[in-house]
Amino acid sequence: MVRSELVTAQSCRVSDAASTKSAAIVSLHAADASGLSLDTATASFDKGWDQERYRNGAHWAKLLGEVSKHVVPPAPIYEPSVRDPCMRSTPNITRSINYPFGDDAQAFASRDVLLANFPSKQAQMVYVAHYMDTIEAAYRLFDSVSLSDEAKAFWDKPSETSDDWLAQYCTVLSLGCQCHNFVSQGSDKMSGQLLQAAETFLRRSPFLFRPAPATIRALCLMVIAKQIYAMSCHEADTCWPLTGMTLRLAMGMGLHLGQEDAQRRLWAAVVYFEMRQTLVCGMPCMLRLVDLTSSKDYGGIADVVLGNFGQLLLRAAYMATSDDDTVTYDEVVQLDFEIRQHLRGCNTNQVVQADMLIRQTLMALHSRFALRPSAPTEHPVSHVSLFESALSTLAHQRNLCEGPSSREWGLTEG
Repeated sequence: MVRSELVTAQSCRVSDAASTKSAAIVSLHAADASGLSLDTATASFDKGWDQERYRNGAHWAKLLGEVSKHVVPPAPIYEPSVRDPCMRSTPNITRSINYPFGDDAQAFASRDVLLANFPSKQAQMVYVAHYMDTIEAAYRLFDSVSLSDEAKAFWDKPSETSDDWLAQYCTVLSLGCQCHNFVSQGSDKMSGQLLQAAETFLRRSPFLFRPAPATIRALCLMVIAKQIYAMSCHEADTCWPLTGMTLRLAMGMGLHLGQEDAQRRLWAAVVYFEMRQTLVCGMPCMLRLVDLTSSKDYGGIADVVLGNFGQLLLRAAYMATSDDDTVTYDEVVQLDFEIRQHLRGCNTNQVVQADMLIRQTLMALHSRFALRPSAPTEHPVSHVSLFESALSTLAHQRNLCEGPSSREWGLTEG
């Protein structure tokens, strides 16, 4: 009896050992299979996410968006009772990421239907006034007298107005509506409807074949509109090809060669958006130094992006976005010195956008050296310049949101 129990116990131990060994083998095979599956899935995933140029913010934003679909979001820790005043007038309007070239169903609406959905004449006057006091004061895209006369002509005979003018006018009204909502309670839907109407009118015009100044203004204003709305990183990246197309259309109509004040101011706005978006996206700039020549001062942004100062900023943008490792620290320091010499001789603080562009340029120029661990000792100029420009940018942003002019300038820097 005792012997049989010993045999039984021994067989149980052997069986347990065999089971343990089998489980270990199964686990090992499972781990190998899991690793193989993971490698296969990773390779397939990487192939689907083939972005050979850069792994920039757009890549990671989209990746997080895909992952979030399979993860239960955590409960919010708290709900703020008061919304950020700087965000209360910029609702996340649903629109195509390809705006202004999306698949909006309104693109097939008739001209009469679009005009019938315009706000009242009194509301239009309010929106235009808000636009002129804020965004136009910074970018100077229009002649205020001519815009007023053209608006009156539109109110008298709306059927005789060209589609490209209506595209720019709808964008003006949309931005003015946003400014109006920033200081008072207004319609949350009207600004989005006007943007959609602007897209439709632009697509109805022959803007690729025969662009007009109104076409260039409309595209510049659409870039501003895309920047002031709550955007994700990959939506912000779509502004770079849009500014590039605007630049080519402007050059195609000879705007970079024009000598009239209105032409030079409009060209300066095109240059500004191209340079700014180049720095924001870290992509190459399509401007040439010869495109920035200027024989006199035009005021505002034009005095910064045109002439000798603009050529210095363009050289800095070239260095900042270049993949060439031959850019030396001494070259960066010398260019920084030249930019600051010009900066001391001009009063750019009157135009926030101009000073912000200069600070962004300096940060991008010095980043390749300032972000190294040994920057404080080996690259002190880059370290200090980046830090100083970042503080200046934060000061501008705080003043725009909290300063005495926050209501007036809150929407001009997207």
